[in-house]
Amino acid sequence: MIVIHIILVIFFTIAAFSTAYVFFFAIAGLFYKAPTYNHTAPKSYRRIALMIPAYKEDTVIIDSAKYALQQNYPTDQIDVIVIADSFKPETLQTLRAMPITVEEVSFENSTKAIALHTVLQRTQKVYDIALIVDADNILENDFALKVNACFEQGWKVLQAYRTAKNTNTSTAVLDSVSEELNNYILRRAHRAVNLSSGLIGSGMAFDYTLLRNLVSEIYISGGLNEDKALEMSLLKRDIKIEFLSNALCYDEKVQNPMIFEKQRTRWIAAQVTALKTDLIPGLLSVFKGNWDYFDKALQTLLIPRVILLGLLTIGILLSLILQDLPLAILTTSQLIILLFSFYIIIPKFLKEKIGWRELKEIPNLFLRFLRGVTRMYKSKGRFLHTPHTIVGKDQINH
Repeated sequence: MIVIHIILVIFFTIAAFSTAYVFFFAIAGLFYKAPTYNHTAPKSYRRIALMIPAYKEDTVIIDSAKYALQQNYPTDQIDVIVIADSFKPETLQTLRAMPITVEEVSFENSTKAIALHTVLQRTQKVYDIALIVDADNILENDFALKVNACFEQGWKVLQAYRTAKNTNTSTAVLDSVSEELNNYILRRAHRAVNLSSGLIGSGMAFDYTLLRNLVSEIYISGGLNEDKALEMSLLKRDIKIEFLSNALCYDEKVQNPMIFEKQRTRWIAAQVTALKTDLIPGLLSVFKGNWDYFDKALQTLLIPRVILLGLLTIGILLSLILQDLPLAILTTSQLIILLFSFYIIIPKFLKEKIGWRELKEIPNLFLRFLRGVTRMYKSKGRFLHTPHTIVGKDQINH
């Protein structure tokens, strides 16, 4: 019994780092002040390549391309480029009839990094900014103007505010909550303490030449999770990432637990890969004054929040069964701190959507997340595709 007690206390003491990390940035985010970039009177309009890497996205890509063309930006200064991987012939025909560029690609093992690398090397046109969005994303109409204004102030990389397009199922609501937690902790709160914003895979903008060089490195090294690899490469070079909190990118949230599990399996695999390759050099970078890379290395140690929530609940139950007061204090205090942090972070419009149906779904997602940990090998060497179905703006309600 004593051995079990020691093991549990050690485990939940280690888990306390993840709880403390969330709490610290929950408080830090309260002091965030959004930067002001005047997009209404630009000194110049930079050449933008609005790139949409898409794999088997026939359902949504045509409407997404139409929305991309609605940017309030000089049409001769922005090109919409659809990177079409494994599309149906009729979809390609419709796309080619639109005023966009269609770059058809096909790979045995498709990834966004490979697709971007191929097109960035293939394209002969000269651009200043590469704006990366997913096939299901919808950008607000002033998005390109706001990106241009940010780059006008000297930034080379930024992450926009990606938020939920839909909250039509319990899983979608909880996935939206996860998105907002990431927006707050990894972007808003990080910028509040002058750390780099995290990248999220879409709604990202880069200096075009910088992106082309970085993606080439990722392609050569065989990186599968391009946003994490890009992030690490940038922070190693001490290139800071801005969070453009007033530029909205609407993203489809997963609508059922099965897709949630597949997506999280890929995310866990990416975190484990980063843990193996970047933990030690990232921690050592603090001695060179590179706090961004150091912080990113710490993030590889964090327990995913759904798993942390479930483990703390299990820990409380075990403390009651074992009648272990120190363990009860350790786990209960952490759960209270974690839930308090969530209350601070989750926006009001999502709090209003969380009811009994969503709360009942959390244990299911916890178990699926755990199963995703055991299935990480499925991500090795291939891309686990997340299908999308929502094409319009009709479900955006915030």
